[in-house]
Amino acid sequence: ILSGSRTGYIALLVVSFLIGGTFVLTKFAKIKGFLLKAVCFILAGLILASAADASYEVVKKGATYLPVAYSYVFSDKTDNTPNEIKPPANLVRDDVENSDDISNNRFSIWKDYLKVFKKSVLFGTGSRTALSFAEDNFEDLYIIEKQYGFHNGYLSLLVAAGTIGASLMLYWLIRIVIYVLSYHIRRNKSRDNFYWPVFICTCILLIQAISAFPLMALFYCNQISDVLFWVTVGFTLTFIGLSEPEKAPQSRILSKLFKL
Repeated sequence: ILSGSRTGYIALLVVSFLIGGTFVLTKFAKIKGFLLKAVCFILAGLILASAADASYEVVKKGATYLPVAYSYVFSDKTDNTPNEIKPPANLVRDDVENSDDISNNRFSIWKDYLKVFKKSVLFGTGSRTALSFAEDNFEDLYIIEKQYGFHNGYLSLLVAAGTIGASLMLYWLIRIVIYVLSYHIRRNKSRDNFYWPVFICTCILLIQAISAFPLMALFYCNQISDVLFWVTVGFTLTFIGLSEPEKAPQSRILSKLFKL
């Protein structure tokens, strides 16, 4: 809220929608019919997302007065001079509010890196050498002028690893998504002690997945949020395996070798 992150705001609304819809379906499991369940899911999701939006605005407004409260509480009252109360903080981001570019230059960045991708479609440019690769093959790109990175985790995977590397990684990620979603569908009515831990982990992963679209995240990064994502993936798969050991993926050659 204090940073004015639009990515965080979108993630808040999406996860609130998911939580609201899931709560209704689990609380009122006797709802019959796919259409009725879908309507209830959407309505409940919209209600909770609207509540999250209202709470966001209230907290944002209240946060502007924190400096005022701090100035009043900790002002020097030992002399007779009037207290100098600070005005409310300004949380308006000039780069967003006073700009006609809704993407904050990201569209230009992504467009240029797609041009770079076309120069090395199969194997990519490498994660640390993408910008130098662009400098070697182009002259007048925006990313070269401003020395900008990808600003998109998925685009970084495509450009840096190429079609071959990105396809392998996305194949694995899609399998994980299908595995987790199918678990939620199967266990919606027959929930055990692992259902809600899996759900919480899924919400965390969803937030991170959304964040990786406008931000450099998940791939070729080692920020704490990226570490959190991959650790949470491990916890999610572990909880599902404990809940449904018969459906857990079978051990492969490497895992068997490490067990030895």
